[in-house]
Amino acid sequence: MIGKTLVVLLASLALTAAIVCNCSIVRCAQPSKDECVKKGMDFQPKGGYCGCCDLCTNYSRIDEPCGTIVKPVPVRGGPPPEKKNCEPGLVCVDGICRKPQDCN
Repeated sequence: MIGKTLVVLLASLALTAAIVCNCSIVRCAQPSKDECVKKGMDFQPKGGYCGCCDLCTNYSRIDEPCGTIVKPVPVRGGPPPEKKNCEPGLVCVDGICRKPQDCN
């Protein structure tokens, strides 16, 4: 029983170590900034998995986290920290989207 568990554990570790980003083999949809804006979304250059692809992301709304949001468990070759911008008309204060008048 311990032998089987050890084999499964070692195989899992080997698979995890093999997860490495290689932008030369990643296929990106490559949305344009205009496409994101038309959808009411924020354009994030190189914001996709591994930092290989541009993408459209939802804006953070009032009282939601903003700025650089670090993932709690980084994976080797995994995604970069997420950057969330506040929706237009809001500002990021201490990592939370606020109305400008609430910042005084």
